Amino acid sequence: MTAARPHPILVTRPEEPGRLLTTALIERGADALWLPAFELAPAPDAASARETLARLATFDLAVFVSPAAVRATAVLLHAPWPTATTIGAAGHATADAVRARLRPGDDVRVIAPDANDEGGSEALLRALDAAGLRLARVLILRAVCGREWLAERFAERGAEVQALAVYDRRAHALSAAEGARLAQMGAQPIDSVFSSSDAVDALHARLPHAAWDALLRGVAVASHTRIAQRLAEAGFAHVRVAPLRADEIMAVLEGAPQ
Repeated sequence: MTAARPHPILVTRPEEPGRLLTTALIERGADALWLPAFELAPAPDAASARETLARLATFDLAVFVSPAAVRATAVLLHAPWPTATTIGAAGHATADAVRARLRPGDDVRVIAPDANDEGGSEALLRALDAAGLRLARVLILRAVCGREWLAERFAERGAEVQALAVYDRRAHALSAAEGARLAQMGAQPIDSVFSSSDAVDALHARLPHAAWDALLRGVAVASHTRIAQRLAEAGFAHVRVAPLRADEIMAVLEGAPQ
């Protein structure tokens, strides 16, 4: 167990990855609270999603934007992954989820950012360029919206791009218990962990003013430079970029301002 961080840590990552990260931080001595920015829901049109997934073999590349997209697709997909369709994963955790949940055959190519890259749309494009793929049709597996930048880049390269909503994403409503816990934290700075740029505005719209002000004065850890830029634009005084693993986060926070 590492030494406890003097400030509480708010983890905004949704679903199981966020819950597990919070548990790991607590095990390392942190006062961590899991407050997901979003709740994930099933595909808004499951029948349409299944119909598109039944035609996976007509796409040269299918891109998973997150582990949540992988989990949602696994529920909707009722056939083995076609060998003709390369899988693109926007990050290392997403690639791990692909192998664990979809179990593609050895003849299915899975492309993800280099191990030394931080992940995200830009890193995935770099990995795809390095692979030298010729892409005529691309399917992006995502929530109802998001990753428009990635779709635009594929279109600029001459690919026909289709985005498929395999799950929905809704802003998390602050519960009475969560509100009380935030109030207990008082006026001290609150450190935070962010896994998406959209989470910044979602939390700002729902947190009490005092809690938001405490976040702005704490250290925000972002999983990607694009998220870090959004945090800085929102007024966060101290922003760091690090992999969203408990040991990495604690190491970053230990060297941060008190």
